[in-house]
Amino acid sequence: MVSHIKPIVKHSLIKLWPEAWEALNIIRGRKSKTTISENPPKFTFQGWGMTTTTTNPPWVKGQDSIAQSFLQIHNEIIERIQNQSFIQSESTLYKDISGQIHLFNELMWRHYLVCWSIIYASQMTKVKQINIAECGVCDGVTAFFVMKVLQKYNYSFKCYLYDSWEAMKSDYLVESELSKTGWYSDASITRTKQNLKDFDGFTIFNQGFIPDSLETSTSPENLVWLHIDLNSSIPTRIALEFFFDKMPSGSVILLDDYAWADFQDTRDVVDAFFKNRAGLFLHFPTGQGIFLKDTSI
Repeated sequence: MVSHIKPIVKHSLIKLWPEAWEALNIIRGRKSKTTISENPPKFTFQGWGMTTTTTNPPWVKGQDSIAQSFLQIHNEIIERIQNQSFIQSESTLYKDISGQIHLFNELMWRHYLVCWSIIYASQMTKVKQINIAECGVCDGVTAFFVMKVLQKYNYSFKCYLYDSWEAMKSDYLVESELSKTGWYSDASITRTKQNLKDFDGFTIFNQGFIPDSLETSTSPENLVWLHIDLNSSIPTRIALEFFFDKMPSGSVILLDDYAWADFQDTRDVVDAFFKNRAGLFLHFPTGQGIFLKDTSI
């Protein structure tokens, strides 16, 4: 039995405490074969504050259909960026094409979760007509992923998009968010429509600032998937209040800003909203949060 334990202890030391393993080998008069300098870590993913070295993401060396569909969409949007048929705002982190491609590669986990969550909602709700909504659209990146994957799975859908496509105003920002006033000043609904032209006939554009625009927009009577990326806590709360009761059991709400340090007010609002509502909430290292609505709980 001891002979089985020793390799386990060795493996645990190397994996969890490489410095301790190195020190132990020095004491024993041996040269470690696992030093960082001799064997630098091979990254399996890097981006958006996350780094993995010993685990593969879902789209690598796997046969999962959602992951493979996601990868196809990712590669397609990269190609469109290269040939400039998908144009991003100048307010994105990178203005040159190589920088934008780098950004999309960093966002792969984020976009994989977008694809996974809409297929989950579609399968769990089992509705014939899938209605989805996004509050905070900008250039249409998330909408592109979600509608493309629905097409790949042959779902019938309508997508309702809500955005001001203007600079953020201070009217609905709390004190900690006032520095965001003026963000997205170069957003353009014309550009977004061009980016999403593949989905003409399936997409409803609602332009205006939330909450005011919700009262005059064309909105679905029910929906199975909601994405909120509003960079502000008050509009986030109002969007949740507006859509939540329209969503059946099995629906998904995906929140982009939930766990970012600069958006603590948004996190507080979201936590308070879901505190006594039926379902499960999951916090991802991407900064996203996801609520799986389940009225049976």
